[in-house]
Amino acid sequence: MKKNHYYNLKKIKKKDAVYNVIFGERSNGKTYALLMEGLKVYWDSGGQMALVRRWKEDIIGKRAGGIFNALNENEEIERITNGEFTGIHYISGRFYLCNYEKNKAIYNDDDCIGYTFAYLIQNTINLFPFQR
Repeated sequence: MKKNHYYNLKKIKKKDAVYNVIFGERSNGKTYALLMEGLKVYWDSGGQMALVRRWKEDIIGKRAGGIFNALNENEEIERITNGEFTGIHYISGRFYLCNYEKNKAIYNDDDCIGYTFAYLIQNTINLFPFQR
């Protein structure tokens, strides 16, 4: 019987590279681990993350908006932020720490933890005003 292993960032973090590319089997926790790391880095130092996907369709609407759902459901955001925030809200290519009131996300522009990008579209990257 095959033991179920989820992706762990321990080995790749030892490389101390500016950029890392990770390939692996589907549904083994790569995205979950990296979203957790991005959230921890933002919370600890204010460093922002970038979610890069191949297709524009993967970074708009419900697809992008739901990428943090597992972390929300597992209450990881509350745990990492010591209860200050309860979720991540996606709007206009950006992810914000937020709280929910009556199913509506309440967030502040200063709490942007990261951005989304697709690499198979025109080069429109200069349209984003990066803060950090």
